[in-house]
Amino acid sequence: MSKKQIADKIKMNDDGSMEVTITFDPFEHGHELGSPRNYDPKKYKAMVENPKTQMHIKNGYAIGGYTHDIRNSKGLLKNLDENGNPIIPALKTLSMEWIPTGNGYGLVKHTQRIANNKIGKEIQELIKAGIGGFSSAHNLATGDFFGFDYVALPNFTTNRVIVDNTCKNGMCGLNYDNVKNELEDELYSKIEYYLDSLGYEYNKDDIDRLVFLEKQREDYKNNLLLLDKIKEAKKELEAQHKIKNEFYDFINNDFNPLKEKYQKVIAQLDDLGYEVTDDLEIIPTDNVLNGLFKQKNIDEENKIDMDKIQIFKLKKGK
Repeated sequence: MSKKQIADKIKMNDDGSMEVTITFDPFEHGHELGSPRNYDPKKYKAMVENPKTQMHIKNGYAIGGYTHDIRNSKGLLKNLDENGNPIIPALKTLSMEWIPTGNGYGLVKHTQRIANNKIGKEIQELIKAGIGGFSSAHNLATGDFFGFDYVALPNFTTNRVIVDNTCKNGMCGLNYDNVKNELEDELYSKIEYYLDSLGYEYNKDDIDRLVFLEKQREDYKNNLLLLDKIKEAKKELEAQHKIKNEFYDFINNDFNPLKEKYQKVIAQLDDLGYEVTDDLEIIPTDNVLNGLFKQKNIDEENKIDMDKIQIFKLKKGK
């Protein structure tokens, strides 16, 4: 049975370890078996690019082995298996990166080193035989990444090193356009099966139209996601604009009229000879004081008002 390498790179090291680099699509299973993994692309991307994830990998702590059974509920490797035997890691993630493909989705490229120990050698033999593939251990809710394990039935068909010619629909290939074409062929088959099961008669034009509508639906869904982002950005801009408008309304409706009234009062006080201090106190100027009060004159103070005396006499004579 012919085999095909779908990994980006595979090499044997002098110490007997194996290194493989794989690019896989975490949003397309490529098969009908296993549990569905409808990952949120934003969260997956954030997990891959999380500084904590990259530091974990750099420090050599992103390790794994054969099957996920060797991990506890938190995703960490157990110390002992169910028989009490020590669990020895066989895999180490050397690097992992996110490759965007558009519409928020992307591919994951990772490099694994398979150790030259007992479990590692068994995994290497499975890889050479085209059996099994890699499966990541992570928690998207917390953004934690723990490493990759080797499993017999990988959830994503493209996360493998070598495959044989039984690989379904060519999904083992890494060419993204080829993957999309194969998916379209599969969509044709599903629509034909559906129409046959309902007893409908159809021709190729009918299938083409239904496939076109299905693709339009997918585009519409992606556009809706983009529209949601635009709406959120629009809301933020509107909120900022509202704040600016409220500020301008305050300036025009409250502050400017008060400022005009204040300036008028200042002008009026200035006309009357008063001045306003920096402490907002209104005080009369020297000119105002001189205009209101006359300085005392001793001679005038002792002067006898003859008119008043005359009036007093007239009143007394009555």
